[in-house]
Amino acid sequence: MRPPTVAAAVGNRTACEALFYLNDNPLLPDNQSRTPIDYANQAGHVDIVKLLEKHISK
Repeated sequence: MRPPTVAAAVGNRTACEALFYLNDNPLLPDNQSRTPIDYANQAGHVDIVKLLEKHISK
């Protein structure tokens, strides 16, 4: 798993924000074609989903 996927899957907002700052792309899928938003949704991390959606819409 890529770092943004792990951060989203475990609900670590600070890590997600740090990765955005480093320009890591949260839209890149993993080897199962799942994105960080998919993992955050599956884990019920609504706040992370909103954070990712806000970042993507910029």
